[in-house]
Amino acid sequence: MARGPFEECVYELDFLGIEHLTPERFMGPVSEIAKENAKRLQSLGWDRAQASPIQMLATPDVPQEILDATSKSLRAATDYLGNYGPLKFYTVGNDPEVLEPMIKDFCSWGNPDISFEQCSQDQGESMREMSAIYPGGNAFAGAAWYLDDPVFYFVNNPCANKQNEFCSLKHPEELVGLQKVTAHEYFHVYQGSQQIYRPHYEGGFPMPRWFEEGAAEYFAVFLAQQEGWDPNIRLDMTRESIGDVQRGLETWPSLRLIDIETEDAATRTKSYCQSELCIGFLQYGMGYLAMAFLVEITSDEAIFFDFYEANKTDGFYKAFADVFGRDIDVFYEEFDVFLKLSPEKQLKALT
Repeated sequence: MARGPFEECVYELDFLGIEHLTPERFMGPVSEIAKENAKRLQSLGWDRAQASPIQMLATPDVPQEILDATSKSLRAATDYLGNYGPLKFYTVGNDPEVLEPMIKDFCSWGNPDISFEQCSQDQGESMREMSAIYPGGNAFAGAAWYLDDPVFYFVNNPCANKQNEFCSLKHPEELVGLQKVTAHEYFHVYQGSQQIYRPHYEGGFPMPRWFEEGAAEYFAVFLAQQEGWDPNIRLDMTRESIGDVQRGLETWPSLRLIDIETEDAATRTKSYCQSELCIGFLQYGMGYLAMAFLVEITSDEAIFFDFYEANKTDGFYKAFADVFGRDIDVFYEEFDVFLKLSPEKQLKALT
């Protein structure tokens, strides 16, 4: 249900509790077609760091300081995680008149298997909307893993105000937000490179969206803190996430991470709360807190490296249990106890 500017009216409603259904969890074995595709991807170096640098393209109206901040963030992310790809990073400005050459390049890079007209009407149209309609930072990323020469792509439209002017021109601190978005999306590239048993095949390993988004958000905060872009970002982000989750739970008190563990569960939950806002607070706010909680149990290295090494061959559920020392349902119980703490105690525990 599209609600537009009235979507936040849901916070004024009272919702009955939702029954938590244990999702249908795929733990293997993977199918033969998934195995063959995994072999193909590994033979092409999909899950290994690349020698070729990230290709960066921008429309002519994008200021140099935005490009410099983006490059700085990508360098820091690849220095820490490794250079995965091949990856093209597109920065969409605010002038639709100069966008078409970029759309043509994007379609030939990430969608060469379909017609340009089809690509232009789909993701190309999303890029036009970014440049002309949305007055804020918007982005999308993807992986064309099915191509003979598989690639990644990331399309970003930096923060703009209601006049469609770049935020950083008047507020240079907005560049830190851009760097954080860049690091977040690059982590998705890294995640995708380590998923060789693609969930799109029957019998491939899926990953809960709260884990995907929570880990990317946590990495962006971790990198910003480590690089000194914003020395207070972990404290501020944790406090903000606690507040977002508290507000969400006041509206939807029964919702938990299990309610978006699978795509079927997420569809059911969205129908229940009649808003993307509840999905957002679960996968970003609560997902970020869940990752910070897991770091307190283990370490940054465990969620950035150890988990993905295990997940690559064993799938999410076994990797989760092996790396974090408890199965997913035990974790949910522990995390639910944590969420019942006061905001002050939560903040102290995670910072």
